[in-house]
Amino acid sequence: MNFKNLKINNDLNLFFVFLVFGLILRIWASQFGSNFDFAMWEGNLELFKKDISIYEFGNYSYSTPWIYVLFLLDSISFPLIENSNFVKNTPGQFYRIKIVLFLIIIDLLIFYLLYKNYSLKVGLFFFLNPIIIIITGHHNQFSQFAVLFGFLSVLLYEDKELKYRLLISTVLLGLSLSIKHILIFFPIWWAYKEKKLINKVLVVLIPYTVFVLTFFPFLINDLE
Repeated sequence: MNFKNLKINNDLNLFFVFLVFGLILRIWASQFGSNFDFAMWEGNLELFKKDISIYEFGNYSYSTPWIYVLFLLDSISFPLIENSNFVKNTPGQFYRIKIVLFLIIIDLLIFYLLYKNYSLKVGLFFFLNPIIIIITGHHNQFSQFAVLFGFLSVLLYEDKELKYRLLISTVLLGLSLSIKHILIFFPIWWAYKEKKLINKVLVVLIPYTVFVLTFFPFLINDLE
């Protein structure tokens, strides 16, 4: 008997069982109402669609990528799903379901990266964590969206064979900061760890430059 193949098959079976379990838990959590975050996403999107600044009333404290994601999700239409009783009975209806599904995809990508780079146990510790399930399914916060790009940034930087790895990693870190500024001080810590002066400058300059540039459509009128 090939015990190595048996172990791989067992890991894959566990992977898919817990994968489905985690998805069900997130959808289930979405049925218990929503909080102020979702109300903000609705209000901010309405302002954006009316070409009113999302920063005018002080209810949006992030850069622009998330509002573009919300706009894209809002433009997606599936009449058969939208008219189902399940969707109609979900707080926020189809718009909220689309946000939850998008955030589930983000969770899945982080889960997969943890599984591939560390272990199935580490991946499951994240994916089945009740806090992550509630944040995604109920709160609909997008912290993991920023974490995903920050995590990718670190993983790619560790790949010594990747060409231009410093440039690619710092741009990804800049996107992470632009989505949500969870890792706002990480470039400073990273610069402290670098040996070469030019690298110290780049790992601070590039992420913060990307972060500022994503505000560009609103910089002139909404600088205050």
